[in-house]
Order: sequence, then C-alpha cells, then structure tokens
Amino acid sequence: MRISIDDLINIKKELGEFEVGANSRDSLSLRFGYWKEIDLSKLNTILPEWMVIEKNLVDEDEDCGELYNYNITKK
Repeated sequence: MRISIDDLINIKKELGEFEVGANSRDSLSLRFGYWKEIDLSKLNTILPEWMVIEKNLVDEDEDCGELYNYNITKK
C-alpha cells in the first residue's frame, strides 16, 4: 500500500500535524496531534477512493479525553 507525498501534504494542510505508522503489510495508521479526533469525511476526500479509513477509539483518558487513530486499508 502506498500514499503519495502530495496526499500526505494535503492531509497536513487540511487536518494538521500527524504521524504515519505501519500496522501490517496491508494497513497503515494515522495519528493526529495528541491522538485527536479529526473530520473523517475530509480525510476520505483527500485519500484515493480505493482506501478504507476506520476511526478507532484507542483509549479514554481522564485527563485528555478520548484518544483516536485512523487505520487505512485497501477496499
């Protein structure tokens, strides 16, 4: 699975700072800021249509609230 640098630049412009991680050979993970929730529909418009994006509630912290990441897989 590959994401172009142009897509990554657009994600940063539209949604802010983020980190990319590899979950497996066929899955990537995005984390925005300190696990913040982002507009999933906006992310869907930036990435190619063949990608499936799933929002995950990673944890719920008393101090920070809900913590999210976003997994990306192929359709």
